[in-house]
Amino acid sequence: MTATQLPSTSSSTALPSAPLGATSPQHPNRLPIPAIPAYEVLLQQQEESRGVFGRMLLNWRRRNGWTQYTACSWAEAIGEPKLLISYGNLSVIEQGKAGELRQRAFWQLWELNRRIVSGDWGRIGDAELRRKLEGATSLGDEAAPVWGPLEFWACYCGLRPVPPAFASTPAPLIGTRQAAVLSSR
Repeated sequence: MTATQLPSTSSSTALPSAPLGATSPQHPNRLPIPAIPAYEVLLQQQEESRGVFGRMLLNWRRRNGWTQYTACSWAEAIGEPKLLISYGNLSVIEQGKAGELRQRAFWQLWELNRRIVSGDWGRIGDAELRRKLEGATSLGDEAAPVWGPLEFWACYCGLRPVPPAFASTPAPLIGTRQAAVLSSR
């Protein structure tokens, strides 16, 4: 899909005839506007996009060594309800079955991400929880190293790709005893 050129008119309020976002001598630093798929195409890709977004969150959680309860436990430990994304909701999102997410979910994901980057853990008495948080990796990419609500939403809608670091699911970690049992079968 490419930008459509507007017809020229003699009106003094007419827009320039160059494609939208094109660079010009007056605006040499302006970046071209990326092509956005038609709304119908986005609707058709909606289920797949939600699945990709959910797998990204699952990979993010696993790379951080978190269970689906970690974020909820963190919020409860420091008394910050704005961090509280319920483990049930997170599980449904990770499965790609959440349906239409509310704005609040994207803001909660951003708050978690922001706190990981800033090291703003709050007052946590549980040493194991604190260790998990301190070793966490934030979610972001080259264009936006720390994803905010807009980046999470755009990925959820399929308008932004998953960062490469979170595109593949890491292998589950198992202990030597469990590995021996599985190998003997």
